Amino acid sequence: MTAGQGKTWPDTKILKANQLPVVTTLKYPNLFPMLEGERFDYFPRGVNEPWDEIANHSELNLTVEPHLVIKYTAPLYFFVNKNNHTLHKQLNDALKEMIEDGTFNAMFLADSQVQMVLSKANLSSRRVIELDNPTLSSNTPNKNSPLWFNPFQ
Repeated sequence: MTAGQGKTWPDTKILKANQLPVVTTLKYPNLFPMLEGERFDYFPRGVNEPWDEIANHSELNLTVEPHLVIKYTAPLYFFVNKNNHTLHKQLNDALKEMIEDGTFNAMFLADSQVQMVLSKANLSSRRVIELDNPTLSSNTPNKNSPLWFNPFQ
């Protein structure tokens, strides 16, 4: 099966590195009619994305595949001015403390949008297709499990 993705998206490199065929376009809005028009078979989306996108393209015959999920490590970072060492330290210390005392997970999981997404995604009933992410920097703390959200735990 062939995926549809944005030509410059990091996810495109990840899919290709895992030997998955990908059709690309430079324009995100083109992906929806391309999918419906069978130019490719599936459009991988972040777990939080497909339901709003389908609602926004209700004129198209699209649905969320209910049995599979593609999983790979992909960090989300806060960036600050490299000269603002005080802000960097404050953010780093606060997030570290929140992770250690459970506040971060409690706030994250209490968020109504997160709850809605996890409920709709029904991840525990899906077959997981795990991919490698060769685009991760050697500086990525991918062995530090408290920094990663794992919806399967």
